[in-house]
Amino acid sequence: MYQLVIIMFTALGVTDDAIQVERLNGQPLAFETHDDCIKHLWENLDELKAFGRAQFGGVPVKSISCHKIKHIEEMRGNDV
Repeated sequence: MYQLVIIMFTALGVTDDAIQVERLNGQPLAFETHDDCIKHLWENLDELKAFGRAQFGGVPVKSISCHKIKHIEEMRGNDV
């Protein structure tokens, strides 16, 4: 399974610079394939950018990408 991750342009030293997009309209948002995730990203690019900016007080978006959920959990340091 894959999820979207939005990385923001934040000041140097800021450790909280990304958000994992876990839900859409109250429903879990995850994709079976990387291709499905990328398709959703491009079809909803403006909305994803707006979501990222809203979560970080207007800071611009640096990148949006799709990652395996297990990889995201490992980056956070969670046991899988």
